[in-house]
Amino acid sequence: SLVHAGRTIEERRAAERRGEIEIVVVSGKLELDGWDRSEIEVSGPAGDNVERVDVTGAGNHTSIHVVSRSSHAWGSDDEARLVVHVPAKSAVTVTLVSTDFKTTGVLGDLKLQTVSGNLSGDAGGDVRATTVSGDVHLTVRAAKAIEIRSISGDIQLAGGGGEVDISTVSGKASIELADV
Repeated sequence: SLVHAGRTIEERRAAERRGEIEIVVVSGKLELDGWDRSEIEVSGPAGDNVERVDVTGAGNHTSIHVVSRSSHAWGSDDEARLVVHVPAKSAVTVTLVSTDFKTTGVLGDLKLQTVSGNLSGDAGGDVRATTVSGDVHLTVRAAKAIEIRSISGDIQLAGGGGEVDISTVSGKASIELADV
């Protein structure tokens, strides 16, 4: 289904509890919350700079794409400010540009890529994150594999154990791992 600019998004879709979800956002804010339902809910305002929000698929694979108009002012009310609820055990891939991201309650694996945006929150599964010009502040309670790469951003990581691979080109890294 499609949601057009300047409207509030209220979209629900059936989804498997361990399904795959792909989210793409250019310019805005994205909050990803895991919950104990077999559905995905996308809600929040789609600003005037949002051409449309495409929510497609169902069951094992769902895609959420925020399509922006060509010109935009980052940090304005014209961008998408979405809250996406997913089944907690979902595997989620998120690609962001000029978008801040926060997650809580997701127990499945996370693959996060951002340019000019911060990543924060807590994750229950394995985490793979890459950022250019953005900070990473994550708590990874049960991750067995963690890979975080940052160019021009700080990394603050807590929890997890197992295999950890952290690198930053121009930024500080603070790591506090759980007892293994």
